[in-house]
Parts: sequence; structure tokens; C-alpha cells
Amino acid sequence: IPEGAQLLKIEHSGAIVNIEGVAESNARISAFMRNLDKSPWLKNPELVVIDSSTRKHAGSSWFSLKVQRVQAN
Repeated sequence: IPEGAQLLKIEHSGAIVNIEGVAESNARISAFMRNLDKSPWLKNPELVVIDSSTRKHAGSSWFSLKVQRVQAN
């Protein structure tokens, strides 16, 4: 997780992991997604939504993304 980003919720259903968090900028979210893509345990990170208008996290962007778990052989 890059500095300036914080995870709020992680849930999984089957091979899909849903992640919600807040970040100081969209660049932090992009960096997090690149890190997920480099992981040997996860693949195909997909951004679901970015919302910078939420009052609960003023000055930050709330995001939701999903990523697939790699099945162990």
C-alpha cells in the first residue's frame, strides 16, 4: 500500500477480492493498482469507482477496486 493510501474494507467472494479505501490522490490509487498487478498472488486489478466528492473523506479520493486471486497449484 503506497504512502498516502489507506484501506477501509477488504472482502472476497470466490476468486474475486473487493477492496475499498481512501487515497490522497488518484496517483496513489494508480500506484496501489500497479503494486497489486506485480503481486504473485493477485492479478487483473480493476478500478470500479473513484469518488473525490465524499464529505466523509474530505480532501481524499474514496475508491473501490476488484482484483482476482491467483489459484495455488
